[in-house]
Amino acid sequence: MRMAGARAPAAPGSTEPDAVLHELQLYEDALCASAEAAGILNSLWKKPQQVKLLRRPPAYPCCAKLAPLLLKTTHKAAQITEAVQAMLTCSDQVKAQGIASPAQSFLDGCCAKGTLSTLLQLLLWLQHRAEVLQLPALAVQHNNVTDGSAAAAASSGGGSSSSCSSSSSSNSRSSSISDTSLRYGELWLAVTSALGAVLDCALTLKAADDANGEQEKTLLQLLQLLIQSGLQLHLPEFLGQAVKLLPASGQRLVCRPLSAAVKLMRVIAVLLTSHPFGYSDSASFWPWAEDTVRQLLICGVAAGLLQPPAGGSAAEAAALLRRAASSRSSSNGSSSSSSRNDSSSSSSSAGEAVVALQLQLCDDISKGAESLVALAMRVMLPMRSGVTASGKLCCHFITQPEVTGFVLRLLASRCLLLHKQHVQYQQQQQQQQPQRRRLRLRPRRQLGKCMRGDLLLLPSPQQQLAQLLPGDAFLAADAAMSPAEVQQAIADTTLLLAALDISVTMNSVDNSTTTAAALSVPALQLSMQLLRRAAA
Repeated sequence: MRMAGARAPAAPGSTEPDAVLHELQLYEDALCASAEAAGILNSLWKKPQQVKLLRRPPAYPCCAKLAPLLLKTTHKAAQITEAVQAMLTCSDQVKAQGIASPAQSFLDGCCAKGTLSTLLQLLLWLQHRAEVLQLPALAVQHNNVTDGSAAAAASSGGGSSSSCSSSSSSNSRSSSISDTSLRYGELWLAVTSALGAVLDCALTLKAADDANGEQEKTLLQLLQLLIQSGLQLHLPEFLGQAVKLLPASGQRLVCRPLSAAVKLMRVIAVLLTSHPFGYSDSASFWPWAEDTVRQLLICGVAAGLLQPPAGGSAAEAAALLRRAASSRSSSNGSSSSSSRNDSSSSSSSAGEAVVALQLQLCDDISKGAESLVALAMRVMLPMRSGVTASGKLCCHFITQPEVTGFVLRLLASRCLLLHKQHVQYQQQQQQQQPQRRRLRLRPRRQLGKCMRGDLLLLPSPQQQLAQLLPGDAFLAADAAMSPAEVQQAIADTTLLLAALDISVTMNSVDNSTTTAAALSVPALQLSMQLLRRAAA
């Protein structure tokens, strides 16, 4: 099978690099594997008895007759995720070879053959009853698998040991899936990850050239299926349930199940705001956007990744965080003796996995909420007043205390990025012009004959903005951004400032709301720091 849009095979005398051919082959293999797994998964749920099953909430415990179907669906969904991730890894190289939309054929197949609809229906069915998913036990199982794999990898001394550790990790993974109490949970995690991967694949279409409108047709069909399913409306409530269930059972929120749920919310938010196709005009959009931002922020605060923003969600998130801390301390006390025997290398490897999950959560929370704020500004800026029903709902969204607090946090982190960029620019200027070792100022402005140029560098604003910065994990996620992502984040600073300005203006007109967050002393300090960077 040759991928759609692929070039003809290279001529016998061609000198095309082997690495490029290898990337193209990997992409084609991933495309075939994802299409095959998607077709099988779709066929599993097209029989009349399966269609009827999806119309009622899942029965618990899982019956033996249903178990093989759930197990096979779980495996196929995992294969879709793995294949799509491999496909996305190779997509840049494929585009460089002249293939404008390498993912489009796969997405067209998912929409036309019903795979996307099946994934949406499965997720809606499973999330009918969050308790049957056994999320705390699922988090424990995946934490144990991760920690066990890390310990085995750290302690293995040769090839045979490594293969044994790999097989033991695989066996523990299989046993977790075969456990009847986790069967629904494992299926939910696999379907959530697969759906997130497919929709993430759709995001690659927006940056590609689309001369004939084919990619827009694909995106429109995909978004229509998503919106018609109504899944996006149920996700904030489900995330809120998950954030409460995990700490109540003494489990940390930084875990793979929660990360998968947050990633799916981020992908859907970015898709719906990048290509709204009129959906933002519907009556349900802005209330959903408000719930999405609130639940994402509560998740970040409760996980200990984000400082509580000003507004109603802060108290709820703080209570969840205290409950999680007390539950963890009690569970850690009972298992402290066994924990002391763990090797330091195993702890280090497990810690790296947790850090990676933290960075992913921060990135997803930030991008998901920011995409909704950016769309609100694109709607608000051209309007003179909120005359339409959608415009009024958008005004209500942008003036919410949680949204204002989140915008302030983003602006504070952007200020640090601006400062870092300013320092780098000054250093480049000094390196390019080494002969200018002394500042040449007008006599009336000269501050000293031997004054060094680096003394005029603006000091870091981190200490002044400590009350507004989102948290160490979010700052680490900013530090891990690519240069292109940093430039985009800095470019969005003007949009965030406009959002803050509109929030203050609207709140000053409406006496029923408060402007404490936007007009507080830390916010005014932030404004001063941003002005100093702009002037520099």
